[in-house]
Amino acid sequence: MVLLQLPITARGIAILTANVIGLALVVWAIWLTLGPGIAVLLAVLLVAQVTALAAAFRRTKDE
Repeated sequence: MVLLQLPITARGIAILTANVIGLALVVWAIWLTLGPGIAVLLAVLLVAQVTALAAAFRRTKDE
């Protein structure tokens, strides 16, 4: 992902965390209204963002 190549700052981690939380709420809302079909596709994006967030935390610990 492009986000993994950006310099990691506290603000960047905060933005990425907010994106993960926001997408999780969107997946939950779509699951409740439209069912699991579309929500599963968005859940894949959520997993990708969580992976990027975990990588960002690992990079900040290494630096």
